[in-house]
Amino acid sequence: MRVEHWQNAMRHGKHAAKSMLGGTEPYAEIHWFWSDQYDANLQYAGHHMAWDELVFRGSVDARSFLAFYIKDGLVDAAVGFNRGKELRRAMGIVKARRPIDAAKLKDEDVDLKALADA
Repeated sequence: MRVEHWQNAMRHGKHAAKSMLGGTEPYAEIHWFWSDQYDANLQYAGHHMAWDELVFRGSVDARSFLAFYIKDGLVDAAVGFNRGKELRRAMGIVKARRPIDAAKLKDEDVDLKALADA
């Protein structure tokens, strides 16, 4: 898959070099990109093609939210609008590839990093 963002290019290049030197670990980085558009910060982690459920954390009306794309009970991707730090904490949930309770994703009192590590 082509992901034209500097973070992916840096990590992919480093991984390719390790492979050329005999490394056997697969490239397992979560795709991530961000963009600042005027007063808005948009970030996306993971990859989704379809979803069964879209779970929101925060407020769309207030322009501050995360949205989790869930397919077959697993979080395939998350998008954050003006919640960059929180989106990066959610990347472990995408990488974990295990079911997460949607109510916990919605609950802003639940730490996303701790939820990923649980």
